[in-house]
Amino acid sequence: MKLVSLKVLGFIVGIVLSNIGVQTTLWLGSGWINEHSSQPWGLNTYIKVPSQVAYTWCGVAAMWLGGIFTGVVIALILKKVYTKILLAFLFPAIALTALGFNTLDWMLAGVVGSEKGWQAWVIYQTDLWLQSWDFYFLLGVVPLFIGGMLLTASLISLT
Repeated sequence: MKLVSLKVLGFIVGIVLSNIGVQTTLWLGSGWINEHSSQPWGLNTYIKVPSQVAYTWCGVAAMWLGGIFTGVVIALILKKVYTKILLAFLFPAIALTALGFNTLDWMLAGVVGSEKGWQAWVIYQTDLWLQSWDFYFLLGVVPLFIGGMLLTASLISLT
């Protein structure tokens, strides 16, 4: 019974962390979503997409999906499933996490590189100030990844 309640708690924490990560990254990237939404963003030398698409799908969503695929890999390892299905989830986990982090890092370089500090409003801590990079990493990237990972690892282990 304790194990089931721990898995349910992991699922709830995953939802909360995912929400914190999405709120933070969308707030930080609001310039790419609103003012510069139609500006072309080069994913590489050959592929250019509007910056809104690059930020939301190749940044935020890819980072979260990387966490989700990692959660599947962890759940499969805990269930001792060592077949080709594990590799089928491992490679997208690595690729999506790398794509998400790289896109977010490049697109938020100007915001994150500043010397500003922000209140940790997303976790209701108005007396806690974080440097811009710490705010981005600790309240954006990490919660997105870990939230997605906890969601799926908990959900799969419950079945």
